[in-house]
Amino acid sequence: MKARILVAIVGIPALLGAIWAGFPTFTIVVGVAALIGIWEFHRMAKGWGAAPYWPYGILWTVLFVVHAQLAADHGNFSIFLIAGGLAPLLVVALIRRSRASFQNCLHTALGPLYVGFLLSHALLLREGAAGLEDGRDWLLYALFVTFAADTGAFFIGKFLGRNKMAPEISPGKTWEGFVGGLAGAAGVSVGLTALLGLPCSLPCQIVFGLLLGTVAPLGDLAQSYMKRRAGVKDSGVLLPGHGGILDRMDSLLATLPVTFYVAAYIIV
Repeated sequence: MKARILVAIVGIPALLGAIWAGFPTFTIVVGVAALIGIWEFHRMAKGWGAAPYWPYGILWTVLFVVHAQLAADHGNFSIFLIAGGLAPLLVVALIRRSRASFQNCLHTALGPLYVGFLLSHALLLREGAAGLEDGRDWLLYALFVTFAADTGAFFIGKFLGRNKMAPEISPGKTWEGFVGGLAGAAGVSVGLTALLGLPCSLPCQIVFGLLLGTVAPLGDLAQSYMKRRAGVKDSGVLLPGHGGILDRMDSLLATLPVTFYVAAYIIV
């Protein structure tokens, strides 16, 4: 627990500083996190019996990060990057026509899509892609509402949790914790939108907070499922007391895209 607190004390201010600084500092942070994340994903994939084409996965992940940095000025072409990355893998799978080849191509695709594409939304938010104003503030909103959801779920689940949410995937998650996470996310959503001056009415603030509070544990459960399939406790050993980088980003990988698309295409 001491190690977790120490990492949080050092890591959170450093992350906030990088977000405030923007390019190139935050871009480097996201890029390094993406590279570590794809390495951890490939490590878990080996536990599933797959052998992803890791150079291809790394390259595709890097392209997602580069594209996100440029998207504010040149347009968001994520859909074309996804299609362009999938096409060669589909060709390989069709040519080789073996179960092993299909499995390897599938997991090669899943890594960049899970890590690179989802995490790239941090840069899409920060740089204000799709004409999004106050992108930095929306990124801070996504981070702190997600933290509130995770924290609320942890403490309420720890002290009041009785009914397991998904015992076969994550035995520690409870429905009581889920409700606590929703309350924390909604409360921080209301406070942050007022503090940051984001264009969101009170009903919007509550609904948006509840939405992020709902998808955050789904990201956590997805990561828990992958680790359980791989037979590992943590995705990596990078952060003392925290495990790997994917263990820390699991909820954010779900909430960052939701925040971007709702803020850019529905609210603003």
